[in-house]
Amino acid sequence: MKSTLNKRKWYLIGALLIPVLLCAFAILYMFQIQLPKTRNTRSVLETALYSITPPPQATQLFCESSDNLTNALVLCDYKTDLIHDQIDEFYVKELLKQGWQKSSRTAIAPEEIMPSYYCKDGYLASLEYGWKGQPYTYSFSTSWGLYN
Repeated sequence: MKSTLNKRKWYLIGALLIPVLLCAFAILYMFQIQLPKTRNTRSVLETALYSITPPPQATQLFCESSDNLTNALVLCDYKTDLIHDQIDEFYVKELLKQGWQKSSRTAIAPEEIMPSYYCKDGYLASLEYGWKGQPYTYSFSTSWGLYN
């Protein structure tokens, strides 16, 4: 009878210990391996975004970047007196020159945002337009993992 209780005790300890060890391994993996990869990816995205200079007529309103375990984003907003077609023409030329390809991706977005997407090496560049008044506002961003 005593040996049966000992076996049950060890089964119970094993049943509790295995999930705890698996959770500890998952947390270790996320914070020691995945998060540094994502932070490195954010750095690559920042370099990609800042290597494409905005049109000379555009004024930067702000830039921000963020990352977590599964994605990264770098975003800048601008205002300009240029119209949609002029902004689009400028960025198409710059993005294609740096190896980005127009994406067939479409977005469900309000008509005034009119997003355009470009892909390169698993990353996504997005050009989204703001309000139709003057000065015109738009956002240019690079991202990874947001739209997979």
